[in-house]
Amino acid sequence: LPMPLDAACNPLIVVTRPSNQNACEYAKLSLAVWRARPDAFREFDDWLFAPANVPALPAARLKAESLVGKDPLARAINEVWVAAQVRTDVLLYQANARAINNGHLPQLMLGDAIISGTINNLEDLLRLVERHTGLRASLEGKPSGTIP
Repeated sequence: LPMPLDAACNPLIVVTRPSNQNACEYAKLSLAVWRARPDAFREFDDWLFAPANVPALPAARLKAESLVGKDPLARAINEVWVAAQVRTDVLLYQANARAINNGHLPQLMLGDAIISGTINNLEDLLRLVERHTGLRASLEGKPSGTIP
């Protein structure tokens, strides 16, 4: 779920860091891409986060339009669903941050557990899934290493 660390839409953020400027708008834009054309989302997300600094908002909008079309993007970004999803994501983040007294991202919810912070490799992720859900996972025949 997109999590804008931007005071414009996230009440837990008192001062928006320069690196999170317009995060609410980027989240809406990303969700609109997903809503308009789900198969284009990964390409947009990869493009958005590939450089060291996120591309400017107008460039991001142009990229989104090139992937899904100008009109479909405009329709999607104006859907009530997009704004409601951002609000839901923020509320979930707030509830998790309060529950574990930690607002670090990413947050992973498994069963009743909330895990925050980076999970460095597939083995660690599978151990967490097994511990908190009871599901058994096997890496037999699968490559190990970092999570892409």
